[in-house]
Amino acid sequence: MASPYTPQVLQDHLDALCPELQAVVVDAIATGNPVVETWRGFGQAVRLRSPRPVLTATAPSLEAALRYRPVNDFHYWLGEIHCVHHPEWCIVLPYAAPDDDRLPGLGLSPLQTDT
Repeated sequence: MASPYTPQVLQDHLDALCPELQAVVVDAIATGNPVVETWRGFGQAVRLRSPRPVLTATAPSLEAALRYRPVNDFHYWLGEIHCVHHPEWCIVLPYAAPDDDRLPGLGLSPLQTDT
């Protein structure tokens, strides 16, 4: 039998984040919402433990560079925070409860995607 998957947090992934997303991570950790997984391959992402708290003490100038992309797929996660200047990474906001269906109050502009 295969061993179960164990999420990893790799420092080189955290170091690869742009300053804007590093600030989001620092803010989340400061409010008790730690990083629980990082990855490359299926996108490049940092997953927080919970969708909240996030962006509690970030400056408006920083938030101007951030965009929110709702995913709302229980097979994946609730949503993602992207930086418009450095699109190669995102912060993943997981579902915290079965009744989560959106992340209210972020105040970020939606991520524009090519269709």
